[in-house]
Amino acid sequence: MEVLRDDDTGLWIVEATDEERTLKPDYLSALPQYLTAFDSLARVAKQVDEAQSILALLGVRGMQDAGWDPYETTIQGVKAATRLHNETDDRLGARHLQLWIYGHIVEASVPYELLGNLARISVGDPATMNPFRNLGPRPSPGEKIAAIAEWADAAGNEAIADQ
Repeated sequence: MEVLRDDDTGLWIVEATDEERTLKPDYLSALPQYLTAFDSLARVAKQVDEAQSILALLGVRGMQDAGWDPYETTIQGVKAATRLHNETDDRLGARHLQLWIYGHIVEASVPYELLGNLARISVGDPATMNPFRNLGPRPSPGEKIAAIAEWADAAGNEAIADQ
């Protein structure tokens, strides 16, 4: 599989073999759509405030000690739970681990925070440790997505707003 960006149109393209298209058609259909939307959002944020967009992409959230990176701990936790799932003979236990893994991935804050910060930067706001603080103490993924779409729409970024 090869992933390319068409500089004339700004669209991302996936070139895959027939076997790859058979094995993962939904993924290969969604990947260029999401890459195009993310690329569009990142480019606008960079034009508005390059320094803030770099901070957002690097995940700079202020002072934090080693071992407190939410993305890294999520990756480690999902790998550990997946290993346990693959090693167990307990069918019910395996099902609970599958649900935990799914829920943890859906609820992980880092992807939403990255997109939220890039969208905020696109409308002239700075990156922040918690771009969704105005939504209350525990906003749902749907609420976060709605906020990202609202910021993207305000910035004229239809690629994100339409997702």
